[in-house]
Order: sequence, then C-alpha cells, then structure tokens
Amino acid sequence: MSETTQNLGLRLLSTGQAQKEVTINEALASIDALLNRGAADKDLATPPAEPDAGLLYIVGAAATGDWAGHEGDIAYYDQIWRFVAPNEGMVLWVNDEDVLYAYDGSNWVVAGSGDSVTQLGINATADSGNKLTVKSDAVLFDHNGDHSRVKVNKATSSDTASHLFQVGYSGRAEFGLTGDDHFHLKMSPDGTNWYEALSVSKDNLDVTVQGDIDVKGGLMILEHNVNPLIFFNVPGADPSSSRYRISVTGTGMIYQSRDSSNTFIADDYLMVRGAQGATRHDYKIKNVTVVSIREGELQLTGVLSANGLAANAGATLTIASGVVTATHSRHRIDTQGAAAADDLDTINGSPKDGQLLILSSANNGRDVTVRSGVGNIQLASNLTLSHMYDTLTLIWSNSDAKWLELSRSDNAA
Repeated sequence: MSETTQNLGLRLLSTGQAQKEVTINEALASIDALLNRGAADKDLATPPAEPDAGLLYIVGAAATGDWAGHEGDIAYYDQIWRFVAPNEGMVLWVNDEDVLYAYDGSNWVVAGSGDSVTQLGINATADSGNKLTVKSDAVLFDHNGDHSRVKVNKATSSDTASHLFQVGYSGRAEFGLTGDDHFHLKMSPDGTNWYEALSVSKDNLDVTVQGDIDVKGGLMILEHNVNPLIFFNVPGADPSSSRYRISVTGTGMIYQSRDSSNTFIADDYLMVRGAQGATRHDYKIKNVTVVSIREGELQLTGVLSANGLAANAGATLTIASGVVTATHSRHRIDTQGAAAADDLDTINGSPKDGQLLILSSANNGRDVTVRSGVGNIQLASNLTLSHMYDTLTLIWSNSDAKWLELSRSDNAA
C-alpha cells in the first residue's frame, strides 16, 4: 500500500502510527494552501525573506535557497517551506498577473492557450454554428510587423465565402464569393429576399450594376489587359440584354447600341478618340470624324446647325505705332493717346486659318483708319471707322498670312 495519496502526494496514516495529528495537519495545510486564493507569483527564483504563512508560489527557473531544485513546483510556507509537485491538468490563478495558468505536464502555460480549441466565446457564448463569437463595440486585427490580412476560404466554387451584415440578426447586406467564384454585392430589405446590386467577373473584370448610379465626383476606368466595357440598361431588365454599351480601347471610347435582333451594331457607333498627350480629341460616327478638337481649335465635317452663334467680345484695343493684338473674335479699337485720328496697319495674335474678326471704333469722336497693304491687313480700300456703329469683318488666311476683308458697314451714315 502506498504511503502517499496519488495526486497531491499527501502522507497517509499508517497502522499504529504515533502522533497521527502531525500527518493529518500536514495534509490539511497542503489542501488549505492549494485551495487558497491563488498563487502570489510564478516567476520568483528566490524565496521571500519573510514569507506570509499560507501564501502560495509557483517556483521560477534557476531557483535558489530553500527553493533550489523545486523549479515549477508549488511552494507554500508552513513554519518551513513545503512543496507540492504539480500534475498535468492542475490549474492555478496567479494573482500578480490576473491570469489563469495550467500545468501541461512540463510547464505552466496560460489556460486555454493550446494550439487548438473547438470553440471560443469572448464576452459571449460560442455554439456549433458560430464557433468564434465576439460581443464587442469594436474588433481590431493589428499587424505583426508589416501586413494584416483577413482570409475567408470556402471548400468549392458553389459554396459561399462572404461577409454578412445584419440588423437584429437579420441580414441586410452581403459581399463576397456567393455561389460561384465571381464577386457579388447583395442587398436585402428583410433578410429573406435578396437582390444583387453589383457583380464583378473574375474572368474579364466586367462590372454589372443593377439600379441607378449617382456619381458625385468622377468615374474613372483604369487600364488593364482586357478592354473595359460599361453596359447600360433600363431598370429591371436582364443585364445580358443591355441596351447600350461603352467600350474603352487603346485609341478611344466607343458607344454602341443593339439592333432589333439584340446584337450590337458593328458599324453604327460614336467614337471619342483622344490622341497621345491629350492634344487632340476626335468624335466619330460610323468611323467618320465629325468633330475634331485640337489645342483649342474646333473643326467640323459637314454642316453646322445651331440656334445662334456669338462672337465673343474682348477688351478695347489701343493702337500702338499702328499695331494691336487681338485675343477674341470681336474688339473695339481706340487711337493712341486718345488722338483725334490714328491708323491701324497690323493685327497681331495667334489666329487660326479661317478665323473671323469683327472690328469697330471705340469712340465716336476719334477716327480709326484701317489701312490696306501696309501691314498684314488686305482690304478693298482703306476704311475709316468714325463711329462706334461702323464695323469691319475680317477673315485670316494662313496661305496669305493676312487678314482679308469679308465685309464693311457704315452704320452711322
């Protein structure tokens, strides 16, 4: 028969033993220590000089003094230091750390800190369906030196790997890989009926949107190895039969519509082409350029139909040694130094071929004579603008490098 208990090693009474109270008291003292208020410390290597009776310690590494050779044992003071060798599965609360430790057979470790647990609830109760349950106003996943990534994995393509957002445990929004390997964003008004708001194809990055898009700022399509496509449709229609589409290519953007057989019309489209460096933009219909904008110059192919055209007025130009510089399509001309009369021979600026310019006098009391052939102005004959109502209309000719007269009017006559 063993002389000690199996677990705590407490001495047992023997037949005819004298002073049985000593053995019993030692056993009771050990039980009292182990069932006390927890261990005061678990890292001390040297016993306290004046220990309090009944305080419990887990002896630290490289123990010295009365604790030498008892590393990892449970020590308590009862007139002398007494020790209990821990068994695997023993747990103790460590007071100075406020942490529960368990003995794993070799070392004291934080209870529940093993490599695997079947379920865990933090401020909540976990269950078989929600093996990790957290009740908190916020959850932080922090980096451990550089990156931080949350991975959601599913078994097969037809399964779901997603994030679900609920109100009162009723779903309202869900995004992820729901039922296939494409990205989906779904919304629900009641947690039962779900509607897909957006999907992104994993194969060609096509984006399908149900409902209206309200863009407050701008819409940017980034270049990638597949030509981007944007489809437009009437509300509630099948996305596969989108009525219009915009495709972005290396040369520009093409707008197309479908015919009666639900096929996009190959040669009926509007193309917006931007040249390299954004110095030119062409607008084409059926591959014929109808509008070209280059460095502020607008070129049209065909007939321009407009409700009205306006010649933008610039500031009054004052003659300086027979020269003015035009910046707009219409200017009033004044004499140098407010003289009673002055001559205008040259009009500088950066005119485009075919550009129109309308001139008139700035003051009824000062005559401006536009002279032909002296500078870069060519008229039927010299013209004196003596009244603010008098006008002269010119057109610039690149080949002649001159302003040519189109018309004149003596409106004050």
